[in-house]
Amino acid sequence: MSGFLIFADNGSKFDEKEFAEFARGLPSVEAIKYGGAPGELVSFVFRFAEHKVDVELREGSEVVVLHAENSASFEFSICLQKEAGHALRIINESYTFDSVISKFNNYCELEQAFISS
Repeated sequence: MSGFLIFADNGSKFDEKEFAEFARGLPSVEAIKYGGAPGELVSFVFRFAEHKVDVELREGSEVVVLHAENSASFEFSICLQKEAGHALRIINESYTFDSVISKFNNYCELEQAFISS
C-alpha cells in the first residue's frame, strides 16, 4: 500500500496527547485507538469526501504515517499543518515526492503538486 510520511521540518516530535486531541477535534475522524499495533502510539481513520486514510502516530513521535495516496491524505496533511505551528514535511513512501506542507493553501494544491511530481 502506498502512502506518506509526515514529520516536523525542524526535527521536533509530535506530542501524543496533543495529537490525539487534534484528531478528536476533527469532524471526520473515527476509530481512534491507542497502542493498537506494534510501534503505533495513536491511530485512526480520517474520511474526506469519498476517500479515507488510516493515520498513525508512530513510536518515538517523530513520524505520522498516512496509509493512502488520496484526497483524504492531502486534506489531513493540510489540517495537521494548520495545527502544528511549525513547518511539516510530507514525503511519499517511494521517495519521489518531498515538500513542505505550508507551501500549499489547500488540499487541491498539495494533491496537484504530488500528481505533477
